Amino acid sequence: MATLPPELWQQIFLFLPSLEDLAQTSAVCSLFRNLILKKWFLKEYSTRQRFRFMDNLQIWFKFTERNNLYKNFVSADQTIRSRSAETCPEVQNVFYTDKDFFYHLPCLRHSNSRISVHYELAANDFTQWTFSFWIIMCSSDHLKKLAMEFSFENDTTLQLELDFHTGSVVITNTIEKFIEQDCTQLELDKWIHFTLVLECKVNENIQVFLNGNRVIDYPCRDSPLLRHSLRRWNLRSWYYFGCLADFCLWTKKLANYEIRAIAEQKTSIDLVDTTKSVFGHTIQY
Repeated sequence: MATLPPELWQQIFLFLPSLEDLAQTSAVCSLFRNLILKKWFLKEYSTRQRFRFMDNLQIWFKFTERNNLYKNFVSADQTIRSRSAETCPEVQNVFYTDKDFFYHLPCLRHSNSRISVHYELAANDFTQWTFSFWIIMCSSDHLKKLAMEFSFENDTTLQLELDFHTGSVVITNTIEKFIEQDCTQLELDKWIHFTLVLECKVNENIQVFLNGNRVIDYPCRDSPLLRHSLRRWNLRSWYYFGCLADFCLWTKKLANYEIRAIAEQKTSIDLVDTTKSVFGHTIQY
């Protein structure tokens, strides 16, 4: 193996499709490890990995058209409205925050209001889905709930509810409740990263991550719920004070290290460096 020039080995390593493959390769021998852990190599690999990370990204709600480098994605400015009272007209609530890590990205703010998002997906046969977003729920006397509903081709639905009042995550289907899981990570007045992973048709599975940590891993093998293509996605909130940011939908299953990287780096997905999350403490200069 070592008969090839080091530069050639590094060029070969740049084509490894995933960070798992790169990590396994770095463990083969000390030569490979030293070549992979070079700062310039990881920087180049990170650039390529970022494009792979954005692959299969179907929806990215950035809450603004401004500086949007991905014009082919849906803008939430056109689809999200809130209503502060029954007699008030629908208005857009887009603003720049200046006291948290989303200083570079607009958020959707709620001030004792409701929000509803409705998105129709084109006919598809995708079998894996990943939803992720950031949320902060502020202390108040109002209900502190956020619900997401997914509709499938066979007219069944899956609903997921984040209840900050009780500190629980509840998953239900059309007929019955699946899961009610206590989650201490649902804290008020703190930004929380939420991820939902759906695997359909073959090995049906529901996974929920909070701040990069898996809190629910539920097999649905006995349920026909997920054996049909996803066609519709709805999001609803009850009255509360808070913010939402960086809604994303991938037609693939994000790896655990990718989910963890978003949560740890506390930024929008276009700035996430997944390579840093795996090799950040071992880079050689």
